[in-house]
Amino acid sequence: MATSPSPADLVAEARSSLSHQWPLVGMVVLAAYFDWLLKGEAAVALLGLGLGLAPVLLSSVARPLVAKVGEQVRGVVDIPPAYRRLVAIGLPMALVYLSRWRGTQPMGWAVLTMALPLGTSFLMIRNRGSLERQFAPLFTARDRLLPRKVQLGLMLAAPILIGFALSHGTLLDLPAFFGASTRSRTAVGARLVPIVLGGLLSTIVVFLLAHTPSKGAPSPPAGAGPPPPVAPAVPSRGPVPAPPAGRP
Repeated sequence: MATSPSPADLVAEARSSLSHQWPLVGMVVLAAYFDWLLKGEAAVALLGLGLGLAPVLLSSVARPLVAKVGEQVRGVVDIPPAYRRLVAIGLPMALVYLSRWRGTQPMGWAVLTMALPLGTSFLMIRNRGSLERQFAPLFTARDRLLPRKVQLGLMLAAPILIGFALSHGTLLDLPAFFGASTRSRTAVGARLVPIVLGGLLSTIVVFLLAHTPSKGAPSPPAGAGPPPPVAPAVPSRGPVPAPPAGRP
């Protein structure tokens, strides 16, 4: 019978996970920050932060629970291994976006905002081997010019920059990310298409920054795939900006 990890073991595991998975930790922290900035509900943001970080930092504790949930899900629908990571991250993101982050965006456009990046991510996984061959020169130049930590840092920043540039038409509103007033007075209807395109473009850019081509193998290993889809940052009510998933 396996023994439960001690508090010291959990602290050591959290430190190790933080040093190796800091981009994923950064995504969770940014999502919680966006939710607080948008809704002003600190308790909900902290709860989401804890629920998001626990599986990342304390995988030894979360793994048995995740395994049980996975068994129940496979009893209903058997998701191929290559797509399980995308579903595990993308589906909750889509649900949170539709229920909390879409703001005044019509539901049909909000569904499209999430469906297009998700669908693109599925296609990237399915055609990963072909994409690696076609973009091999780009991946080589990227790795030669940018250290890996810089690539991952840009992976966090790119969706925010792309979202503001497309939804506002300018980066001058970027201080709204920190709660400042926005200068944009564009009508909601005029931003719907840029918001959707921002989510799609952000997903592609994140893939090109974060993806590591497999070495010595023409096809992708089972279970691996591109990062989850990212939706654009758009303005929210008044001076508060919406999360990168978009709030018109």
